Amino acid sequence: MRDYGNMPVMTWEGSKNSVVKARAQIMHGEPLIMEMGADFGIGVDAKACGCRIIDEGKRLLGCEPRCTLSQLAGANGQPALAIVGEAAAQAGLLVDLDLVRPRIIIYD
Repeated sequence: MRDYGNMPVMTWEGSKNSVVKARAQIMHGEPLIMEMGADFGIGVDAKACGCRIIDEGKRLLGCEPRCTLSQLAGANGQPALAIVGEAAAQAGLLVDLDLVRPRIIIYD
């Protein structure tokens, strides 16, 4: 199980500023946890995005970032997430989703 304790955390606001911060972190190949609002729909098609389902469906691990963040962008009307997903894919990173909290974890 991956330890998220030492990863930097940001609150996602969906603003240009959030995209710039997230993208800068990601393009340096550094991990990032994006905490999403309580009303954020965090579900994706796990199979299509290559995710492994654990904790009785409460977490998705090792997801492909382009697919995952594109689906989340569309479902939540936040196209900026697709930009973050593209950056993560270019940097060769993966995505975990915590469906309970909700948060997006981007890592190598």
